[in-house]
Amino acid sequence: LPAPGDTGPQAYQAYARLRVYYADIGQLQQAIEMAKMQLSLATGPGQEHGPLVSIIPMLATLHRDDEAKKYLAQMEQVMGRLRNARVWEQRRFAWQAGLARVRASLDMRY
Repeated sequence: LPAPGDTGPQAYQAYARLRVYYADIGQLQQAIEMAKMQLSLATGPGQEHGPLVSIIPMLATLHRDDEAKKYLAQMEQVMGRLRNARVWEQRRFAWQAGLARVRASLDMRY
């Protein structure tokens, strides 16, 4: 784990790796906590996108729909900021696919 109080790029990457590790071994609650930590360290909308794409389906899997919808609303705000990013034309398809994926993770449950 990153050192307490570490907010640098290494901490962001460490939480990203831990998020994937915990999700891979089925420890979704720990993966969600790592995603939240990673999200708290994000320095811009591009870094917010990854943890949000991950956290929303995990919350939906655990039937925590209200919380998932809260993060979906946050992701839609992030998408608005991403559309104004200089790299939008290069990365828009991946970012839009991520949003479509999380919307589907909620829609497919009903």
